[in-house]
Amino acid sequence: MLLRSFRSDQSGNFAMTAALCIMPIMLGAGIAIDYSMAFRYQARLQNAVDTATLAAGIDMVKLKDGQIRTEVKDYLKANMDPRDHDQIDNVNVEIDRKNMTLKVTVLGGFETSFAGIIGLDELPYKGVASIQRHNGSLEAVLVLDNTASMLNDGKLDALKVASTAFVTEMIDNAPTGKLPKIGIVPFSNYVNVGTDNRNASWMTVPADETKEVCGETRDVISKSGCSTQTGTASNDGTPYTYQYETCTNYQYGPPRNVCSMQTSQWHGCAGSRDYPRNLSDGSYGTRIPGIMDSSTVNYQCPSRVTELTTNKNSLLAQISGMQAVGNTYIPSGMVWGWRVITSKAPFAGGATPAQVAKGEIKKAVILMTDGQNTLSKNPNDGYHWSSDSAQADQWTLEVCQNVKDDKVIIYTMAFGAEVPATTKQMLAHCSSGAGHFFDASNQAELTKAFADIAADLNKLYLTQ
Repeated sequence: MLLRSFRSDQSGNFAMTAALCIMPIMLGAGIAIDYSMAFRYQARLQNAVDTATLAAGIDMVKLKDGQIRTEVKDYLKANMDPRDHDQIDNVNVEIDRKNMTLKVTVLGGFETSFAGIIGLDELPYKGVASIQRHNGSLEAVLVLDNTASMLNDGKLDALKVASTAFVTEMIDNAPTGKLPKIGIVPFSNYVNVGTDNRNASWMTVPADETKEVCGETRDVISKSGCSTQTGTASNDGTPYTYQYETCTNYQYGPPRNVCSMQTSQWHGCAGSRDYPRNLSDGSYGTRIPGIMDSSTVNYQCPSRVTELTTNKNSLLAQISGMQAVGNTYIPSGMVWGWRVITSKAPFAGGATPAQVAKGEIKKAVILMTDGQNTLSKNPNDGYHWSSDSAQADQWTLEVCQNVKDDKVIIYTMAFGAEVPATTKQMLAHCSSGAGHFFDASNQAELTKAFADIAADLNKLYLTQ
């Protein structure tokens, strides 16, 4: 009877058995939750370590080692949840000035909720990030539109602000002993290569002269039926109006001879050789023609080219002194930007192709313009007074390709609200591809474009 009763009463045994089975299941689930939370914490930590390392790496040149370590730790504390940050046990910062690398290793333990039952009070973790700054030398040439249209809407002043910030950023934040070389090529109708190059082997310049020119004229002694008319014209693609007088009847006096002294001088303006030499950096047995100014015609080239230099004061003085004159002929600016950055004449201050091939030097040309090509090269001489804009656009693209083929990076910028879509498309094709063309409609966007280019040239690489 008792045996039958014991066998029939199994409810307590089942509950005990169920409890014994459920406990490890619940423990396993709890441990799984701990590991899942630890995994998510590890991901948050790694993001914080990556960001802190990049942030400190940007300031690596300006800060001492102790300041960099402090910045990493401060950044982690400021940008992590306090509960996450409290679980960090150690932050190790390794700085290699020679190779311009920075490595941050963060160690700690994630406090568990369930795994402590089996002796795992915390789960260890590690967050590691390494960055390397571009450690080679840099050469960059600014090819800057200095045409008359840059006077509109304060664009020239905006360009001075943005390019000054670029030069300052590049030089002040350069690695020790590796200051970048920077050149500046202002352009309009022509580029000014400097009167000091008058007798250079690659230039051909006529002698300056002053001569008397005489001719016959007749004075207007009376006129009638006169009225003031309004005319329209264009200055570098920018329309403007002017007033002039017109009369229906003029009375002239007797002929008389008038003489005047006329001068012809060279102020540094460089014209173009015939195609394809006008788009090349070579074959200087065929010399580049000098463009003469005269008493009657001003051929309008801007301030002199600044050759590659590490002298910040010289570069900033050039930028400050830029003046807007003339019309737009981009091929001239681009080909001289190329000539400034190479290691051969006309300007031989750049690194050699062998240095570029070894990765020791990064070269870049930065082209900025506020409008379309309004002029083109004359068919039969070296002047730029023709109006074949389509040919000028085609030659812009061709010289850009020549520069890129020479292992030079090209960044391009359209500046202002009136740049035609076709010109923007041309500038995008001229550039070295995605991320190298900037469309800046105002000063803030132009300054940001220059800053983005500086950051790209001084790029930090997250290597771990």
